[in-house]
Amino acid sequence: MYVIYDNGEHSPFVVAAKNLLKCLNIEFSTDSKGGLDIGYHARISKLECFLLSTIYHLALAQKNNKILLTLDEDSYCNLAFCVNMIENNQNLKKFIHDSFSKKNIEIDIENLKNHLEFLPRLLYKNIDRVRENIKFKLHGLSACLYYGYRHFDCSRNGEYDGLPLIFDLVGLKYFDMPFGKYCFSHLIDIDPILCYKKSGEVMFSGIDLGVDFLCSFSDSVFNLFDSKHNLCVKHFKRDDITISTLNLSQILLLAFGRFNETAFNTHKIKPDFLDSSNILVS
Repeated sequence: MYVIYDNGEHSPFVVAAKNLLKCLNIEFSTDSKGGLDIGYHARISKLECFLLSTIYHLALAQKNNKILLTLDEDSYCNLAFCVNMIENNQNLKKFIHDSFSKKNIEIDIENLKNHLEFLPRLLYKNIDRVRENIKFKLHGLSACLYYGYRHFDCSRNGEYDGLPLIFDLVGLKYFDMPFGKYCFSHLIDIDPILCYKKSGEVMFSGIDLGVDFLCSFSDSVFNLFDSKHNLCVKHFKRDDITISTLNLSQILLLAFGRFNETAFNTHKIKPDFLDSSNILVS
């Protein structure tokens, strides 16, 4: 049983992913109290608190014999970072074990990684179900990929290995460029103008490729490109080019013919390529 870790019931990542999982008959629940991000800088300033609060969610899933399913990089990154960090560090293992023991919480540290999953990797594991549900090809469409600001933590265990096959199955041309791994969303509370300027720079790097839409694996990147789009344009000082940003679940729902389940109503910038009747080919 998968339990969704992400909060945000109105997020396009959450809404679309839930609809996608239902299409694929992948059982899940939403009883997690997850989605807590105590902050990127807590890794430096409050490392012990960061580790314990993050590992707690995995320990709870382990206790209930469930797997935490994360839907975007922002939710996945802290969990992945902690699992990777303690895997080969005996001192950290002992610290975590002793800390949880004091609270009478049993934890099998060696097995924690088996209680964590990331949506793109889960879809690859269920690629036959994905293939069986495809009704349309996205022929003629192209996208540029964007990741979160802690992408390294999210790509060490084959999390994105299935992307080439998934995009091939739906007929989508995509660009996976180095600038798509440059993310500045963590600056929004520190230097918002710089955040918008640099985000505008990488956003327009994708737009200038002539793609039909952007594809983000990070909810914070989506928010910058969508709800903060005008600020990115303003501070990068470019003429506006309106372009929508989709996530992987939404792309698959389009290919499944589930147009009303894509959660495009949650977007500020809604996809305009759907007006072209010749785009989706069965």
